Amino acid sequence: MKEEIKEKSGKKVDQESALKDFEKWIFIKKIRDQKRQENAKGKFEDVIVSSIAEGDLSIDENGYITQKLIFPIIDDNGNDILTELRFIPRIPVKLLNIKLKGVDASDADKRQVAYVSALTQVNMGILEKLDSEDSRISQAIVMYFL
Repeated sequence: MKEEIKEKSGKKVDQESALKDFEKWIFIKKIRDQKRQENAKGKFEDVIVSSIAEGDLSIDENGYITQKLIFPIIDDNGNDILTELRFIPRIPVKLLNIKLKGVDASDADKRQVAYVSALTQVNMGILEKLDSEDSRISQAIVMYFL
């Protein structure tokens, strides 16, 4: 089973290359040092870098992140519904407000799903079916948009 899962994942890279890819993304997004330090304390940077190294995340030259799902979402017939998420590098407030409409401000989990939805344009109902491992990775990305 593990071989099948890794077959769906992207190319593995060494930790140093993964960190360089992450730092390029930080530069493209213009993340300030204070925010990066705050997120490093929460281990979000580690999750992203290790996911790049494992081949589950890739970042293109324009700052788009592609997350290959470790556990794709499938329908009742076993067909893939969702195999990857593609995150835009910047999020317009208008788009975020549309996704956050009706989400209780005190519901942190639902708010993070709304952010992932805004960043990927995937329906929140589908995103709520993500496996916890895939969700952990996407939530680490979201932390750099909060």
